[in-house]
Amino acid sequence: MHINLKTKLIVSNTKTIDGRGAIVHIIGKGCIMIEHVGNIIIHGLYIHDCEPSGNTKIRVSPTDVVGRGNRTVMD
Repeated sequence: MHINLKTKLIVSNTKTIDGRGAIVHIIGKGCIMIEHVGNIIIHGLYIHDCEPSGNTKIRVSPTDVVGRGNRTVMD
């Protein structure tokens, strides 16, 4: 199975990404971003051919979207 990401896959606290039992390749733009989090398990994945994805918007609440690294609300 190939998972072709169009933007970063941002992983938050206490997550498991398990590819055991299948051949899973993560490719594309951004790949997996793990930053300032804990209790992450990643097992049995092939992660390769990643490219920078550029600016990313993140939904922080049902009404607010912020740019990655910014603290102001974006339109």
